[in-house]
Amino acid sequence: MNDLLDLRELVEDFFLYVQVNAAEIYNEFSLQHELGIFLRERISGYRIQFERNVSYFTTDTKTIKKEIDITIFNEEKSERYAIELKCPLNGQYPEQMYSFVKDIKFMEELKSRGFTKTATVTLI
Repeated sequence: MNDLLDLRELVEDFFLYVQVNAAEIYNEFSLQHELGIFLRERISGYRIQFERNVSYFTTDTKTIKKEIDITIFNEEKSERYAIELKCPLNGQYPEQMYSFVKDIKFMEELKSRGFTKTATVTLI
């Protein structure tokens, strides 16, 4: 795939896939892994990794968080994508609001450090 990845389209396709295939998402961990498996099946020429430390991509590691939920990148790391996930399915909405804002800030920090595209995904 030579074009830049469309994260929004990939995430939307994932949720359509979940509906059609009745994939069970019961917490953030299951969301992360189901999405990662989905991405690996649809994207070639990129690595898809979980919980990758920011230091793997940049020396400027003064970020609000240290690990990225899902990373997608090419061999040269010239294209880098980051996805942060939130899945407050057990009524933890007030507690998760701060975490959600923190994720947005983190994605902005990664974008300013050279990431091609970033996304936050919240499943409620």
